[in-house]
Amino acid sequence: MKKGKASGLDGLMAEHVSFAHQVLIVHLSLLFRIMLKHSLVPDAFGHSLVIPLLKNPDGNKFTSKNYRCITLSPVISKLFEMVMMTLDQIPCSLVLSVIPAAVMRSVINHYVKDGSTVNICALDISKAFDRVDHFALLQLLMDRNLPRCFIGVLLDWFTHCFVCVRWCGSYSYWFRILAGIRQGGILSPILFAVYMHVLTMRLRHHGLGCKLFDIFHGCLLYADDILLLSHTVNGMQEMLDICDEFTCEFDMKFNTTKSVAIRIGSRYNIQCSSFT
Repeated sequence: MKKGKASGLDGLMAEHVSFAHQVLIVHLSLLFRIMLKHSLVPDAFGHSLVIPLLKNPDGNKFTSKNYRCITLSPVISKLFEMVMMTLDQIPCSLVLSVIPAAVMRSVINHYVKDGSTVNICALDISKAFDRVDHFALLQLLMDRNLPRCFIGVLLDWFTHCFVCVRWCGSYSYWFRILAGIRQGGILSPILFAVYMHVLTMRLRHHGLGCKLFDIFHGCLLYADDILLLSHTVNGMQEMLDICDEFTCEFDMKFNTTKSVAIRIGSRYNIQCSSFT
């Protein structure tokens, strides 16, 4: 765990665990085994502190759109998340189509070299982590045949999610979180990738987007940022339609003000149909 990070509501930091007496290992081991065996988590695991951070100091400070929130969780819960990632069957069950962003250049060069023009759409999902449906996520994990203890723990954890907001030294009342996964959580990027993998598979199934050596590279995902690549305008529009259907089904929403399109290749400046 990274050192020097802010503590949660319990006041504990990673240093408290790293430099504690070795007997703590025994107690934590017993605690984690009980949690996995009975699919239960302590109430404190679901209690987190939300801190709003100003995005643009020169912007409007009186609108929530100019703030992003970070969630401070108990350090013991973070340690438990790291333990869950090392469970047997977990790594192989969460195998995803992880494609480095550097592959994009190779894909573009491959098409441009042959005289094609690559259409690229950069899509931004609004409040992506906050909009994840818990039950849809659990269903996707069950479809991957993850261990019952893993899914059971997540289910109980989701039902214990309560947060309060700290603002200028004052604390709000507690309120329950009914959807979403925690910003900064150890498991959150993996769980969100599982959630978004549905979209990647749908695009691949329809045969849309760019390919390199017959391998699908038409959709590049990094957290909540999406890059769509297609060598035809019609193909790109079909991919956007599939994305639109996905957002309706999984309660996601694209931020149109941050979503842009670009064309790279010899015909980059030729008039073409608009993407919607």
